[in-house]
Amino acid sequence: MNDFPLTSPTILQHYVLVRKWSSDIEFFKIETYFLHRLLDEYFLRLCNSYLVKELKITGERLLALEKQQRRAARALRRQILETKWISKDLIQVNNDRITEAQVDIEYLMAQVTIEFKAIKKDVFKLVEKQRQRDRLLIPND
Repeated sequence: MNDFPLTSPTILQHYVLVRKWSSDIEFFKIETYFLHRLLDEYFLRLCNSYLVKELKITGERLLALEKQQRRAARALRRQILETKWISKDLIQVNNDRITEAQVDIEYLMAQVTIEFKAIKKDVFKLVEKQRQRDRLLIPND
């Protein structure tokens, strides 16, 4: 935060919150990549089972989540830039605009977080169902 000169407490608060959300988005990107790899690992077995419909729905939701994450990341980058410009007196503070953008981002981040958690749970359930099915199909020696 050393690149952020002292400014109004409100702008600083917006900046800190946006940086936290940016960190959350980076974490979600890493986790989403992991979920893709997990689905890839079980893809053929899931496609050849009764779980194929669930796999398709979950995959579509995962792609939609990634779109939402990219949208949130763009909004966060814009908000970080704007707060930096305000702090350096490059642009004037428009409290209404910055507050409105902050509320929009907060709503978007809530949606991303809720959907991410739901999809992660669904992917794990799907894989676990397939793992249990695999155990039933393997004859015990």
